[in-house]
Amino acid sequence: DASVNYNKGCGIVDQSIASFGPTFNEKGGGVYAMKWDDMSIDVWFFYRSAIPRNILDGLPDPSAWPLPSASLSNVGCNIRKFFKNQMLIFDTTLCGDWAGTSYSVLGCPGSCEEKVMDPHSFENATWSINYLKVYNKTVINTSYLEANTGRVQLTVLSRVSIGVTFLVYLVLSL
Repeated sequence: DASVNYNKGCGIVDQSIASFGPTFNEKGGGVYAMKWDDMSIDVWFFYRSAIPRNILDGLPDPSAWPLPSASLSNVGCNIRKFFKNQMLIFDTTLCGDWAGTSYSVLGCPGSCEEKVMDPHSFENATWSINYLKVYNKTVINTSYLEANTGRVQLTVLSRVSIGVTFLVYLVLSL
């Protein structure tokens, strides 16, 4: 509901200083992963040297990862009802409600607006996205392979370009 709390939503702060900024760059970027299903929406960040092997192998398994940096449970929030037709947007926020407030709190010189008006501030402002992968959780009936054993199901991850998002991960390197 956009009228609640001036549409600020819920704030999440990743405890890792390597998830953004200079430390992110020094560590060679990393992977952001998101699992979105009817039970929860969970987000992880892994700096480059800590990317789980199952992600590198193309078989992501969030159950083998540490606790997520952010988690929105379906308890009290009907994920299927309120989260639809999402878009992934890459954005460099300059000033505004969030970035403008953070600028002065972090002890940066002058004001955010003054910094944005200086073209030299953007000489090294780039995004480098090595890849973006989207996976869909699919249940396959394999009972025809298992004679006289009843119905057996196999869950697999398949890469898809559209559809219900099961897991999204991207590698960023600045």
